[in-house]
Amino acid sequence: MTALKLISIDDSLGVALPDDLLARLQRKAGDSVCLTEEQGRLTLRRASTLLDSQMSEARRLMQQRSDALRKLSE
Repeated sequence: MTALKLISIDDSLGVALPDDLLARLQRKAGDSVCLTEEQGRLTLRRASTLLDSQMSEARRLMQQRSDALRKLSE
């Protein structure tokens, strides 16, 4: 686990990623990463394609709305 501090960036907040974490993610300044939130946990991973990030978001939404989707399928 790597603890990160929130930093001010203009009118927003961000995090500075340590060099060793960037190396493990194989990312550099200007590259994209995907941040997903599931069950109160944040996951940061390499963004390999737009489809990957869209599928990740679709899975999250399907899990979040599973009851409604189940009722619609009946």
